[in-house]
Amino acid sequence: MGLSDEQQKKIADIQAERDKAAQEMLAAARGNEGGFQEVLAKVREQIALTLAKATDVLDAGQKEKFAALKGKPFDVTQLQGRGGRGRRGNNP
Repeated sequence: MGLSDEQQKKIADIQAERDKAAQEMLAAARGNEGGFQEVLAKVREQIALTLAKATDVLDAGQKEKFAALKGKPFDVTQLQGRGGRGRRGNNP
């Protein structure tokens, strides 16, 4: 991607910030019955925010390369089998 040293440092700092926030959220969820799903949603939000911040560090050309590397969004519902069989799909 051709990241400069400065860009690498900024992205590393953004990731460290995300890791710290995720650890704090998970620590807060311990012992909180039913809190795991809530925390998981917050962690997902934090990941999306991290991606947005890291993308902002890139220049226009790097953003194009990154978008090409990511490809199209993946629809996780495609992983579910038909007939409510979950991960097994159509296997009996």
